[in-house]
Amino acid sequence: MNAHHRYVEANGQTLHVKEWGDSGLPLILLHHMTGSADNWDAVGPRLAEFAHVFAVDLRGRGLTSKPDQGYNWADDLGEDIAKLIDALDLGPVALIGHSMGAMVAIPAAAKSGVSVKAMLLEDPPIYDQERVCADEFWVNIRDYYRLSIEEKISKKLADGLSPHEAYPRAEEHHRMSAVPMEEYVAGAVGYDFREWLPQVKCPSMIMLGEKGVMSEADRKELFSVYEFSSVSEWMGFGHGLHDTDPDRFVSEVRDFLSSVSALKK
Repeated sequence: MNAHHRYVEANGQTLHVKEWGDSGLPLILLHHMTGSADNWDAVGPRLAEFAHVFAVDLRGRGLTSKPDQGYNWADDLGEDIAKLIDALDLGPVALIGHSMGAMVAIPAAAKSGVSVKAMLLEDPPIYDQERVCADEFWVNIRDYYRLSIEEKISKKLADGLSPHEAYPRAEEHHRMSAVPMEEYVAGAVGYDFREWLPQVKCPSMIMLGEKGVMSEADRKELFSVYEFSSVSEWMGFGHGLHDTDPDRFVSEVRDFLSSVSALKK
């Protein structure tokens, strides 16, 4: 099944959306920090067997607007998705977010109230972002996104990628603005999950990779703040669950949405 491409005006931004299917529960997919809507290609068509799927390029990424500032996950990106839900005007939706996308889904669900029927978080970085945002790992990523397209290609080749791999990878990365990473390292994009997560009233599921981004202490604090409808532990898995085992991911999404009656008319 091929995706259809559309552009939706929401919150003063032009959001690029990949769409699979044309019926069923509207299901909005939100990608990770340096990703795009393309990150959902492995599961989008399969989710469309039981839902109407919309994978969004979040602001600053892919083919979506790239403003010079304004990348807070709650105030800006979360508001974009809340306004996108209004603009689509398809009735109640479900949200799935991976990593940063999960952190965008939380305030979007809180802001949208009854317009969000269910929320699923895939290995979210639910911890104090100020603790990690200036780590050397993220500083290096920020510096990479500052590079020209030619410099990105050279970097990928130096990392050992073949030209066949390096050129498209660098071109994909170059479609992301450097500003989101600048603001992340500056500590300007995160929010206090203790404030936003309890405001989410819809049924919710969390998928956690055993080797994912959250420590045991982070998990303990998370579960002290919020009770999920369903928790799925992926033993032996890391951070990217939907692309590592698409079969299991699609099955668990279907089962969760069915269990909370989100797939019923």
